Amino acid sequence: MMKKIIAIDPGTRNCGYSIFNDTNLNILEYGLFSSNNKNKYTELNKMNWLNNCKNIISNIEDMYYKTNFYKLILEYPEYWSGSSGYAARESGSIFKLTFLCGGIYFTFCNMCKVVLVTPSQWKGQLKKDTVKRRLEKIYPELKKKKINHNTMDAIGIGYYTLKEKKK
Repeated sequence: MMKKIIAIDPGTRNCGYSIFNDTNLNILEYGLFSSNNKNKYTELNKMNWLNNCKNIISNIEDMYYKTNFYKLILEYPEYWSGSSGYAARESGSIFKLTFLCGGIYFTFCNMCKVVLVTPSQWKGQLKKDTVKRRLEKIYPELKKKKINHNTMDAIGIGYYTLKEKKK
């Protein structure tokens, strides 16, 4: 029986995922879980992001029951220095993403193995377009499709984790 892992690039609106065969580096499926909520977050509608988190977690649960993955690889946030880190902290986006990651972790920690990775662990300081080009060299079929950057990151997270396992 094939063992499967899922890699998650979390987001409170869109969450990229990829599913791999654990015995090799083959991608079985990839895509985007969407909260289907286009409203801008404000203090007045803060329940939107909480509902978005619930929807994202529910989508991952559905995928768990559909594919029976035994391991979930979850990227979790790290603090960035400089103006972008300050803006993320001040806007509350780091808090919201951390909240979602905690929800994912505690939903799945008794269902499967959960492995946490930071962006700097799996991609260092590489920009999204560099990650995309490198993954397209490894998986040429990705060039033919327009893939959301969250999904591409999920593919990168899964690839990195499986490659590290093989070392």
